[in-house]
Amino acid sequence: MIVDDHQGIRLVLKKHLELAISDQYEVIECESGEEAVKEYMLHDPNCVLMDFELIQMNGYQASEIILRQDPKAKIIMVTSHDILSMRKKAAKLPIVDFVSKENLSELAPILNTLLNKK
Repeated sequence: MIVDDHQGIRLVLKKHLELAISDQYEVIECESGEEAVKEYMLHDPNCVLMDFELIQMNGYQASEIILRQDPKAKIIMVTSHDILSMRKKAAKLPIVDFVSKENLSELAPILNTLLNKK
């Protein structure tokens, strides 16, 4: 699942996802935290690429709700504002990782490990 309020970024993240993994997966795209919570419960995705900054319910809040309902959820926070305070806040949640949109090449090894495990 890809959660970002910008369609262009969702497309870029989808391309990174397709390049990083060897298996075929359905990619669910959401443009808000509220939609992500709803769609997560419907689809139970293998992992979530969650933008930190979303309108209304932000990615941190959406991740909190998802993780309360599914403690095994695999969430990777993705943000264009890679600042220490965001990393510290994200570290309070049991997320898989935190990736800057400026360094999306970091996604490939994380996704490979996460999704290609049998």
